[in-house]
Amino acid sequence: MALTVGEYLYKRMVPAAKTVPMNISDMLVEHAQVVMSNREGAQLLQIEAEIDLENLTTAVRWYNVDDMSNRSEEPYATATVRYEDPDEWEAEFSRISWLVHSRVEALTAMIPGGLASRLSRGLTYTLFKNVVDYTEKYRGMHSVVIHELEAYADVILAPERHGTWHTPPHWIDSLFHVGGFVMNGSEASNTKDFFYVTNGWGSCRMVKPAIAGGSYRSYVRMSPASETNMFSGDVYVMQDGAVVGMMGGMRFRRVNRILMDRFFSPPDKAAGPPKATSSANVTPVKPKATPKPKPVASQSAPAKVKRIVQVTEPRVEQVGEALDGEKKEVTPEGDGDSEGAATNTSKGPVGEVPGGIVGDALQLIAKETGLELSDLTDEATFVELGVDSLTSLVLAETFKKQLSLEVKSSLFIECLNVRDLKEWLEQNA
Repeated sequence: MALTVGEYLYKRMVPAAKTVPMNISDMLVEHAQVVMSNREGAQLLQIEAEIDLENLTTAVRWYNVDDMSNRSEEPYATATVRYEDPDEWEAEFSRISWLVHSRVEALTAMIPGGLASRLSRGLTYTLFKNVVDYTEKYRGMHSVVIHELEAYADVILAPERHGTWHTPPHWIDSLFHVGGFVMNGSEASNTKDFFYVTNGWGSCRMVKPAIAGGSYRSYVRMSPASETNMFSGDVYVMQDGAVVGMMGGMRFRRVNRILMDRFFSPPDKAAGPPKATSSANVTPVKPKATPKPKPVASQSAPAKVKRIVQVTEPRVEQVGEALDGEKKEVTPEGDGDSEGAATNTSKGPVGEVPGGIVGDALQLIAKETGLELSDLTDEATFVELGVDSLTSLVLAETFKKQLSLEVKSSLFIECLNVRDLKEWLEQNA
């Protein structure tokens, strides 16, 4: 979609342009989009794009649209299209080609000794099905050689475009989703407890347009990122021995498998908020007004053209974004006990762990956040403890399953610190 809109706006402003090389950069997907279970009607979304010829960029934002044609207040995804020189890309890729080739050769050499595994197309997508079941046209990887979080795939694109596209999405997915497979299908993955979902990438460029039925080789090596529970890596696409494309900074987030249904339930069948119980809809004991976070303004220069493009398809294929999981629990650097202990010391002595539902709740919070119980001091805020929106969802689901306690995930926002949560539990649990 970004390629289509980016090319359209550029050619409106520069009619003489024959080709429009584009780098789809800074892609950020805040919420997964899932096709509705009832496919009789249209499922609408709206794209808003602003082109800035001075800086050679187009800012793109995606919005959900309801049945009354009202769009959501905030975009569910954003990206920046950058109009760049493909000759510079080609020069950059030529400098890195030797390294990519050497890693491919190293992986191939590991096969006879059993250090690396060569997987068939069928086995590859059977393993992938652990999280996402790709339809036939998206199954472009015909073989994969994999060792832990590093792999290369031989890709053959589907011969049909299946619609009118700048570049068909099933081609793009086939070229790059080896990154998702590495995270989700490797022996180094713990898919029993976690799955991994991509929330975007830094850049995506192709020197040459993808071609129907074309043969490619994609290489990736994923590794833990500096941010907790995040992984990142670059996917290189080769054709005839030369690197012709790259997705740089592909990101994946580790997600507790308890949230699988919440992530991928059709929007018209998504589980609503918990039914009213004595604990579900009660305001915390000490409600504290918290300013609503302001959305971060997307970086854009004065726009020259602004267009809104509404895209409707009678049938949308449900294709999960590359997801993953990992065998060894990878602890991000800098998350050691010594730092936590130092922080704890500054907050004063810690009392005994309370019993009952409060103690059980604190035990679960410590387990899900990877903290010690001693870190959960009364004055510790949930922001300091690393409880973000995703962790809040995990905690809400865990409370429901293990404590038979239905709470909203917003509870961990309304209760600013551990003391507030304790008091809320004592009065409402």
